[in-house]
Amino acid sequence: MSELSVVPPLSPPTASETGPGRLGVPAPLTSLVGWEREVAAVADVLRRRDVRLLTLTGPGGVGKTRLALAAAASEDAFADGVAFVDLAPVADPALVASAVARAVGAREAADEPLLASVQAFLRGQEVLLVLDNFEHLLDAAVVPSALIAACPDLTVLVTSRARLHLTGEHAYPVAPLALPDPAAPAAATGDAAAVRLFAIRARAAQPGFVLTDANAAAVAEICRRLDGLPLAIELAAAQAGAFPPPMLLDRLAGRLPVPLAGPRDAPARQRTLRDAIAWSHDLLSAADRVLLRRLAVFAGGATLEAVEHVGGNPARAAAADADPAGGPGGDGALGAVDVVVGVASLVDQHLLRVVETAGDRPRYVLLETIRAFAHDDLVASGEEPVVRQRHATYFGALVERAEPEFWLEPPSPWLDRLEADLDNLRAVLAWSLHENPEAALRLAGGLWQFWERRDLRVEARTWLERALARGGTSGRPTAARARALTAAGAIAVFQDDHAAATAWLEDAVGTWRALGERVELARALRPLGVTVQRQGAPERAQALWEEALTLSRPREDARIIADVFNLMGMAAIDLGQFERAEALFGRALTALRGTGDRDFEARQLMNMGVAAGLAGDWPRAAAMCEEALAVCRAVGITLSTGYALLNLGDCLLRLGDPARALPLLQESLALTLEIDNREGIFFALEGLAPAALALGQPRQAARFLGAADGLREAHGAPPTAVDLADRAGRLLGPLTAVLGEAALAATMAAGRQAPWEVVAGDALALAPAGTTHQTPPAALLTDLLTPREREVLRLVAAGLSDKGIADALFVERPTASKHVASVLTKLGVANRAAAAALAARGGLVWGTDGG
Repeated sequence: MSELSVVPPLSPPTASETGPGRLGVPAPLTSLVGWEREVAAVADVLRRRDVRLLTLTGPGGVGKTRLALAAAASEDAFADGVAFVDLAPVADPALVASAVARAVGAREAADEPLLASVQAFLRGQEVLLVLDNFEHLLDAAVVPSALIAACPDLTVLVTSRARLHLTGEHAYPVAPLALPDPAAPAAATGDAAAVRLFAIRARAAQPGFVLTDANAAAVAEICRRLDGLPLAIELAAAQAGAFPPPMLLDRLAGRLPVPLAGPRDAPARQRTLRDAIAWSHDLLSAADRVLLRRLAVFAGGATLEAVEHVGGNPARAAAADADPAGGPGGDGALGAVDVVVGVASLVDQHLLRVVETAGDRPRYVLLETIRAFAHDDLVASGEEPVVRQRHATYFGALVERAEPEFWLEPPSPWLDRLEADLDNLRAVLAWSLHENPEAALRLAGGLWQFWERRDLRVEARTWLERALARGGTSGRPTAARARALTAAGAIAVFQDDHAAATAWLEDAVGTWRALGERVELARALRPLGVTVQRQGAPERAQALWEEALTLSRPREDARIIADVFNLMGMAAIDLGQFERAEALFGRALTALRGTGDRDFEARQLMNMGVAAGLAGDWPRAAAMCEEALAVCRAVGITLSTGYALLNLGDCLLRLGDPARALPLLQESLALTLEIDNREGIFFALEGLAPAALALGQPRQAARFLGAADGLREAHGAPPTAVDLADRAGRLLGPLTAVLGEAALAATMAAGRQAPWEVVAGDALALAPAGTTHQTPPAALLTDLLTPREREVLRLVAAGLSDKGIADALFVERPTASKHVASVLTKLGVANRAAAAALAARGGLVWGTDGG
């Protein structure tokens, strides 16, 4: 990751510094910040004999000129020196040869073109020629090409926002500054290059400025909002005398409202951030400028398909007319743009970044600073309403196509695809709430099961409440409003907000009855039965579920039928009717068994096993859970496999076999850690508590219970009456007898207050008496892993995926994957969860002490 400072004002070379052997590099007026690695890398490339032309590319303000100057100044490999040519003031490509001639001291001969005179002058000279700011003069690329061809000892270093596309050209992309890890403590924020640059430049503007715990978070967020661009960071830091960081951050949140002005003697294109972006913008073709402003509607980037639909590609518009589900259709209000050509051009100009994804759909992303500029241009063009409508229509259609597959097993690729566009979906919802509330209702209701699958219920409820408040106010019942009511009610049931759930679901049921929608009515009756049952009306709940079954049977809707039987079985368990519960779970299994949903099959087998066990038949319970585990392993669904391991381990514990139970329970915990299933984590810790007690470790059992209670509280999932009764007889009584009431309470409190990662690590290290799990202490982790690998381990422990680690470290995803694989190999563990636990015990998790 490049750690480059802004390009400062330059001291022009004196007359004595020009000419062969006396060529000079302008001296920067400000210090470098964290550039050693990049300077060395560029210098190494320049020394290679096979590299004659090197182009430093990157967006405006990233520091290309400064890197070139630093690399050139460090070079002593060129016997005849370095020549620097500032091309920013040169407006005509025909004048490039003249600018080079003046910089190196060549004079035009009367009988030959100027370029030939420069060639003759430099032939035989071992010179590094630096051509700075070439992006607006690409038609003059023949000049460096001709010089290299004629001068075998010449090396050319170019800075440009786009490549020259010459034969033999090598490109070095200059990346923005490294940003602080959001998961790192405040004390570590100042280590990031972007924050260091801000602090140094802020101190120049306000001598008393100091980076503290109080302002570090604001400074870090400023740097993130400015995309790590050195120019933007320096301009922002220059305001430190007028705006403390929190105030500056508040102003920046309004999209570049701060007067980010630089020194008066800086190049004109770099006196403000807007000037830097405008310089790049003005170099674009008219068609590219149109596409750039339309791209501003995308939040978090977009696929090429989305850009084609929204940006106005004529072929896509025709396809959308033929297939309404595929895109916005022919609104005819936007001029046609060749999106494929335009995207390629914007990528080449470093205004648009390509982000590779796990599938075959790369995403195209604007830096936020450029997006803000493009948005202002979009508003000024008058196109914003039409582009916003296209954006909303495209993503609304995308959700409609995806919705039938949200509950497929294995999970549909649509879930990942929509998650990648979550910021776009949020933008569409926000816009639709004001411009088309009925569309907001449709979209929010359509996303309900996506939000459920991705555990985004709090956000889902927020959007649904807003949509219900704004939409469907005409007084007539609509399907969009009824679906949003069903979704909001179902989520409220999960959150144990039964008053809100009842109100929304009663409204939904009444609306579906009025509309005559039997299938949707059955879907609303299911969660209404749950909330009614939990509020102490089991008879009414049963009646609601029976009605849902009656509505579903004529259509043979296996999913609804199976779900209703499953809910009835759960209710029977809560009522202590274990044999009836097992029968109901069996009917759910029969209803859905022929559909190929193996995950649901495994869950019903587990439920039947739990019911059989609670009825006292633990051998049969173990057999059913073992069958469920076999199905889960065959299908490869991590979530359900974790629960199957937990249930089978619990059965074996109750059958008096802790030695067989322990590894199953630990594997369950490891799997839930791997996918960050917090519900599964507290269930697994609760399952390991009796294992610890059986193994003669009562204090660990109490700690596990305390940590589980803390996670339950954070998750909003208190134990049921059945759970409490089982815990009282199986754990609390024996633990009180062994530890005493006061010690038990204190040990459980310590478990609740400890970082749950540490407690989970202890649970994974639990072993029968006489054996130990070798857990590396912090010193051994330090010996085993390189500093970068320890950083990767911290991120693994924080729950980041390979992609998240790549983003945090500013590396490519394959590189991050290799780092993770190396960490697992060196630690001798099989998965990320085990590595995270070792990190916790070794003190490498933020906020832990390794204890």
